[in-house]
Amino acid sequence: MLPSKSVPPHAIKATLRMTPGDTEDVANPDTEFTWTDGGEDDEGRPVLDLQGDEWWRLLVGFEVRADSATLQSVLPPRASAADDTQMLLSIQCPSTKVRRSILMTQDEGGVPKWRADVDLERRDVRSRVIVRAMLCRKNDDLSGVSTDTATRKNSLIAFGGPVVLMVDHVTRGVQSLVEFRSADFRASALEALKGHPRNLYYLDIRGSGPIVWVNSGHRRFHSVFREEGSTGYGAALRDLTRLWLGESVWTQLFHAALGELDALDRDPDPTLPDDWRGQCLRVFLERLFPDEATTQDQLRLALEMRESQDSSSVLVSMASAVAQDIVRARDLFDSAVRLAENVATREEDN
Repeated sequence: MLPSKSVPPHAIKATLRMTPGDTEDVANPDTEFTWTDGGEDDEGRPVLDLQGDEWWRLLVGFEVRADSATLQSVLPPRASAADDTQMLLSIQCPSTKVRRSILMTQDEGGVPKWRADVDLERRDVRSRVIVRAMLCRKNDDLSGVSTDTATRKNSLIAFGGPVVLMVDHVTRGVQSLVEFRSADFRASALEALKGHPRNLYYLDIRGSGPIVWVNSGHRRFHSVFREEGSTGYGAALRDLTRLWLGESVWTQLFHAALGELDALDRDPDPTLPDDWRGQCLRVFLERLFPDEATTQDQLRLALEMRESQDSSSVLVSMASAVAQDIVRARDLFDSAVRLAENVATREEDN
């Protein structure tokens, strides 16, 4: 069940409450999905972030509610919500330019409520989908009503603010181990974020999985990190930013995971932890010590280097090199250079 988002309207004193419901992959019904609060994007829009495996065809249920009194207050004269209005759900994907409007079904009786199922195909959307509820006129009424009211069929009466659905996992890293979320550090309830409002990001490893909080209060950095374009200097800066951030985060994760294991004199037969630390260590160990026969041998060698005064600094350098490999640092850098060179070439031609 998606968490509810109360969305303030535009130009009316009403609140359209959007409550997305059950989510499933029609092509793979056994896959489970959850939605988490992703804070706000750089435009201040509430974000819901999809958690789960890769999907092919996603079915998301939505529910829109409106208070009866405030709903009536925005209707044209002599109009009723039940007889003269209809609720449309606007679906837009900025990356693929897909635009759809879905007619919602109104429940009978009680608080005005509308429902609709949104069917998204993976080939049609990328990165984020913007959803907005729109209250429209259902029929014409031109009987002496002033021209400044919604009198014609499909005229827009009121609409709520958008909710952004993040539907990709492109910034999650290897095996979806790292989750990226946005938050304004200045306004965050987390003391670790609020206490460092000028920081660009914060790596949180206290929970069940590592979370990288990207500071949406620093709008330039946040917009560069979330850049979705495929051309221009913005895309070049994005690739360089993700190179730097990814290498830094993965290096920290490795040392944090390894640092929590007991020394060899206390545990001569070390094993990988069952949580994210074990996944992180496995990713690194396979690349750090490919010649070792078993994972336990790799782990034992890593612990020996960590505890050696002569080898610990070497392990730091080796881990940094592996982190660059994980985030494909060379590919990102080459991509950034090509993007910048293409822009410079076009500017010279003009």
